[in-house]
Amino acid sequence: NMKKITILGAGAFGFAIAKILGENQLKKEINLFDVNKEYIDHIKNTKMNYVSMKKTCEWLKKIKI
Repeated sequence: NMKKITILGAGAFGFAIAKILGENQLKKEINLFDVNKEYIDHIKNTKMNYVSMKKTCEWLKKIKI
């Protein structure tokens, strides 16, 4: 039984996948990784996608970065 989901890449696509999973997979541990420290720091600090700069999302608080 799969309990953890890992997403490699925090760009627009990876961030969108994390968003969808964060909103719909409440019993799963979701991890988002990227090699670009600037992306990760931005997401951690603003709770927004580095690429699109959208508004803060509640679902992102559920995801371990």
